Amino acid sequence: MSKKEITFVSSLSKTEGPNQFYGDPQRISQVLDNIITNCIRYTPERGEIVWNIVIHHNEVIFEIHDTGPGFTLSNKNSCLKSFTEKMRREQAGTEIWD
Repeated sequence: MSKKEITFVSSLSKTEGPNQFYGDPQRISQVLDNIITNCIRYTPERGEIVWNIVIHHNEVIFEIHDTGPGFTLSNKNSCLKSFTEKMRREQAGTEIWD
């Protein structure tokens, strides 16, 4: 496998004062790993991945952009539909894991 020479840029912004938030660290790690892996996979040679983290009191916002081809509108809608259906099943307690 050849090197793609991707530039990785990151930033962190946070508000003054207490910044405490709650979340499932394993799930957050899993989601971010998946996103970054896809960014690396689809970003072309000498492309760029930008990761901004904003911490605002009890919220953390991850903004991740890359120079890859991205999603078509139909792909976005399909992903969102699959995600919301999965979340509904999990909340209803009917999620079946492989």
